[in-house]
Amino acid sequence: MPRKLQDKDNRELLQVLQMLLDADIDITAREVARRHGTLSSASTITRHPGRRELVEDFQTKQQDMREWQKRLRKRSKGQTAELVSTQEAKIVQLDQSVRVLIAGHLSLIAAVAQVGGMGKLAKF
Repeated sequence: MPRKLQDKDNRELLQVLQMLLDADIDITAREVARRHGTLSSASTITRHPGRRELVEDFQTKQQDMREWQKRLRKRSKGQTAELVSTQEAKIVQLDQSVRVLIAGHLSLIAAVAQVGGMGKLAKF
């Protein structure tokens, strides 16, 4: 008879991983096993492919978060706020440019279609 998996749907595992990520505690199989209610050893996590993949995904997320935190520490809050507002203004400007280009192209296609139909449009 097959053994019954502990924490079959990995709900508690996900909660532990999210808590470690939020608290910025190093995510390791051993640390997860310490904090998990039913998985008592690191090998119960590393031997199970689905659990191992979850831990690896959260480790990657943690590395990404730490990289962003390092980048933000190098700038002051004022510089970061200025950079964000500059980028937002640039995004608005690019969105407006895209709208203008789309409208221009649609008008051009409509004009060519009126003059000669699809044949002229294909030649154009």
